[in-house]
Amino acid sequence: MLLDLIWTSNLTDNEFLDGQYKSNRANFVNDSAARCVASFGRELPTLFGRVEPSLSDVQLASTHPLLSINNYTHFNAADNLSGIKQRILSKINTIISRINAGIGQCLSGNVVANSVALNFLLKSQEAVLSLVSWIENFQQELSSAGQSSPKEAWLLVCSCVQGFFQQLEKVRAPAAAFSDESAVQTSAYRWAMAQSHRVRQEFMSAQWCSHYSIVRIINYHVFKFMVPLSSHLVLKEEITSLRKTDKDRQVELSKLVTRLVKLEQEK
Repeated sequence: MLLDLIWTSNLTDNEFLDGQYKSNRANFVNDSAARCVASFGRELPTLFGRVEPSLSDVQLASTHPLLSINNYTHFNAADNLSGIKQRILSKINTIISRINAGIGQCLSGNVVANSVALNFLLKSQEAVLSLVSWIENFQQELSSAGQSSPKEAWLLVCSCVQGFFQQLEKVRAPAAAFSDESAVQTSAYRWAMAQSHRVRQEFMSAQWCSHYSIVRIINYHVFKFMVPLSSHLVLKEEITSLRKTDKDRQVELSKLVTRLVKLEQEK
């Protein structure tokens, strides 16, 4: 997964060594390949799924759909210079160039394979940039609507992003099963990558929010946090009663003031 190459510090040694062993058996020989292979066994990329040691609310974040960005400022800080969003945007071009060079070196003698690999790479870059843009736009849209708090809005955004990666996991997870035959394992990786691009394209074609899995998450979120009509009616009755009580008290207060004025005049 391309995102796993952007932030590598959160990949554990065991995950890296396991990925390196499997990638070597599949005739992939560099660290980037090892990290990509390790990503097939995870739901979320390390960029979103790990908690930075500097976070003070780790325990609170343990139930959040995206642990490392449980707060919007972790994704995009107020200065627009830090956060995971800026890390992605600042590093992705360098990573793409490095992978592009590696593809050209490894597949220089195979025009078809080189074309397919480059096409996969460019589509991955397009999907990452589209995802980052949608996350930002969706958060701003929810916040500006004023129908939910910024915290609730960000929770919904992160739940939708998690839903996207869960759909990817369905087609990527089978490739995590290791085979002693390098040709079989390599084919599994290729199939998983091809299916991943198909899933990404479905989300992008649906402009993310209109994808059926995202619609389901949004509907559940609305159902979970919405106030039922019966509660609105109960509150309406309570407000009506309080207004009547307040009006009656104002009348009583006016009467008391009038009596007080008369008593003062009679002195």
